[in-house]
Amino acid sequence: MKKAFLAIIILYFFGQHSLAAQAKIWRSIDLTKYPNTYLTAQDVGFRQVLIQGIQRGKVKVYANRDQFASFQKRIRRKQANKVLAYYDDNLKEMVALRPDDFSILEIQEFYDATASGTQKYQIQAIVLKAPSFSKSFVIKYKHFKRHLNKMYKRSRRKKDLMVLKAYWQSPENNTMQVAVPTALEQRKFSSKILKTEGLDKPTETALKNSKGYSPKPKKPKEIFQAPWLKLDEQTVRATTRYLVDLKATANAPLYKKGNGIVKIILEGIKRGKIKPYVYTPTPQKYMKRLKKKRFLSKLSYYEESTEDTVEVQAIDLHKLELVGYWEVNTQAQKAKFTIERINFLIPKGTNTQTQFGNLRVAQLKYRKVISYLEKAYRKAQREGTGEATWVNPKNVQEKMSLAQALATGYYHKQLNWFANQQDLGIFSLQDNLEQIDDASFLTFKKAQKHAEQYLENYGKK
Repeated sequence: MKKAFLAIIILYFFGQHSLAAQAKIWRSIDLTKYPNTYLTAQDVGFRQVLIQGIQRGKVKVYANRDQFASFQKRIRRKQANKVLAYYDDNLKEMVALRPDDFSILEIQEFYDATASGTQKYQIQAIVLKAPSFSKSFVIKYKHFKRHLNKMYKRSRRKKDLMVLKAYWQSPENNTMQVAVPTALEQRKFSSKILKTEGLDKPTETALKNSKGYSPKPKKPKEIFQAPWLKLDEQTVRATTRYLVDLKATANAPLYKKGNGIVKIILEGIKRGKIKPYVYTPTPQKYMKRLKKKRFLSKLSYYEESTEDTVEVQAIDLHKLELVGYWEVNTQAQKAKFTIERINFLIPKGTNTQTQFGNLRVAQLKYRKVISYLEKAYRKAQREGTGEATWVNPKNVQEKMSLAQALATGYYHKQLNWFANQQDLGIFSLQDNLEQIDDASFLTFKKAQKHAEQYLENYGKK
């Protein structure tokens, strides 16, 4: 009799514990609000990665029935596009929703009060909502986690923050990025509880009043401090883009009034020795070749005053962009900038196409450019000409190839972009800041200088 009574007590205890463990919480995360904006990124954010996975049949989706972790109605791959699009009355056709339109992330999770820390929460389902279009869909959390973690790990191998996918960037530590599922499990978000089941009133009230993750917003100057990707315990890397104005006095040895580096690069492209690639601001898995004929056509335009086609001359092409990495060994306190590729530009104001800004015509692989510049220099040496040669204006006896001058850093450059989640250049970052804050101390030049000094001095004591 005593054994039976004890068994009943034990079963009752475990039954009560099971009920408590099965308490349910529905949370809403507004991805447009700080600090949740650090869960998202432009072009390679988790929403875009997730949508691509759905379209390719890699991620299963279910209809949102406003029930807890309901996976009863599967949306087949062919039908998924209807969830990812809306009917435009003006265009009279279906239009794809942008990843940013899915601005609400709902988490449906079990809550166990007996567990410790973040183990109290066990996420079961993810609901992505586009409230402006009344669109939503449900994903099993295990599928959400598996797909995003896989894409994050694959992209991290490239060691380039510009192509890192589905990551959370810490607003408190510029060198910390983790996969979005990891950030969710570590509770790196601010949320609103929509509904609960199985919680007593005091616990529910305490959870609703909990402040959650609330880091201090960044100070204006910190916005211009580039994030770093950790390569190992000692080394970090930032992806950057510099503008080189060849008309600047310091760059005269490279420019040579149009007879320098740009002229030689153009010759290399025309001879098929340097291959141009399509410029794209969106990270691509592979660089897409730009046919020589197409590239050269971009260097000509129709001039209304003469009613004729005009070719842009080398002397007018006085700007280049250098895309590369700042790499810092924090233990040795050593830093270096390595060029990865060169963006070929038509400068602002050259023609009607460039009246609002520089036009990026193509991108070139740096190693191919360097190789051709070295060959041109050796040829000039044999022929006794000064082509492809950098001459120090302060000491004309000091000469070297244009390739060596680039590699050594004998040029003046200005930082105009570093890899960041919003993929904004310094001008846009500064412009956005001016609209929301009194940033009178940060003119564009000061913001640019601050960003440059931060990169160049990082890791130094």
